[in-house]
Amino acid sequence: MSTIVETTEWLSRHPEVLVGRDALEQARDSVANPGNTFDVVNKPLPDVVLIQQFDADTKERLWVVALVNDEKAEKYYHERKGSEHKNCKACKGLKDQGPDSYLFGCAPQKIKQEH
Repeated sequence: MSTIVETTEWLSRHPEVLVGRDALEQARDSVANPGNTFDVVNKPLPDVVLIQQFDADTKERLWVVALVNDEKAEKYYHERKGSEHKNCKACKGLKDQGPDSYLFGCAPQKIKQEH
């Protein structure tokens, strides 16, 4: 189980990760062609829902935002993603490697193929 200290330490090691709903809105607004993107949503820590957006052509990450202790994000994750991840071998592999393994510089092909 994650503690606020673990989450704070993890976020401090990853300054590229923006935090909070305001950051999410700003990140989404910053994308010039949002119709040519896709998101990857996962949970590197029990109290964090991590959203990463990628360019559909280049597969490069455009932004990454962490929503911490966010009930709306948790609900979204469990409704839309939770059931998929229960049987996902690649997702289990990420969990076994620790929270840093959930940050992708480019689109994670293995995860996309597993689902």
